[in-house]
Amino acid sequence: MEILRGDRIVEEHILSAPEPLVVTMPEPWRCYSGNDRLANHIAAPFFVQTMDSSAVEAAERDLPQCKTVIGLGGGTALDMAKYVAWKRGVPLVLVPSIVSVDACFTPQIAVREDRAVRYVGQVVPQSVVVDYDLIQSAPKSLNRAGSGDILSIHTALFDWKLAAEKIDERYSDEVAGESRRIFADLEAAAPDVAAVSKDGIDTLVDLYRREVDLCETWGNSRPEEGSEHFIAYNFERTVGTHVLHGDLVGAGIFLMSHLQSNEPESVAALMDTLEVNWRLRNYGIGPDDIVATLTTLKPFVAQGDYFYSVINDTDITSDWIQSVTTSLFAEQP
Repeated sequence: MEILRGDRIVEEHILSAPEPLVVTMPEPWRCYSGNDRLANHIAAPFFVQTMDSSAVEAAERDLPQCKTVIGLGGGTALDMAKYVAWKRGVPLVLVPSIVSVDACFTPQIAVREDRAVRYVGQVVPQSVVVDYDLIQSAPKSLNRAGSGDILSIHTALFDWKLAAEKIDERYSDEVAGESRRIFADLEAAAPDVAAVSKDGIDTLVDLYRREVDLCETWGNSRPEEGSEHFIAYNFERTVGTHVLHGDLVGAGIFLMSHLQSNEPESVAALMDTLEVNWRLRNYGIGPDDIVATLTTLKPFVAQGDYFYSVINDTDITSDWIQSVTTSLFAEQP
């Protein structure tokens, strides 16, 4: 996989692709909608509305033939492009319009079934096009949320070590150490990442690449996924309100770092420096939504095929739920 970086380089890569099908969303495509050269080179772009598995399958069947698939947008557009390229066996080019998730670098394709994530198929893009101008044209909050899948290392490594001690799960000090270095590199670059500068964008892209390579080498997502993600999955199933993945994972990190007694104040301060919206402001979410998510967390994890974590090992009492929920929604000093 080649990573191509620069300003205003999207057009040249679309024009150089043979018979491209562009899979995108209305917001990022507005940057190119008046471009006659692109309009003459591609069929009408396909705008993704959902990654619901039945809708994805139906859409793929109806899309025109192509020799290249170009995914341009956020995680939903990139996953749909990956799905089409996988089903058709054609080259894939991914153009993230925001650095909000690691979908550019993960070969797995995320679809939804009953408001839960399911992974189908695998595909590796021919190239990933990082266009600074495109990414910086998006609201900064969307890009800052991209820190979530690196920040999750904080709680994920605690859960992994716990599983090694309690159920003798396979564990590697070397892999865990590299994961900690990835986290430390995010912490060191936090001001640039929050500013969504070119250096900050490069940092997130490179950390995503390292994190995904590490997980692929290890064989699963243990180095960066744990109880903080399981909260996010249960929130989506229980509450259903759309929240940026990184913001929701950030809330999970705060909640689970408290359950782990794992430096919750320190990681909260880092998330504030990164300006991640981990307190979930402006989403219309209230304490009752978090209480419902935490109250049903143990049975949700027990019923699913999830890694062993602090959720399995610790009582989640109603008093703790009320206390930590109050802390999550507390105003900053």
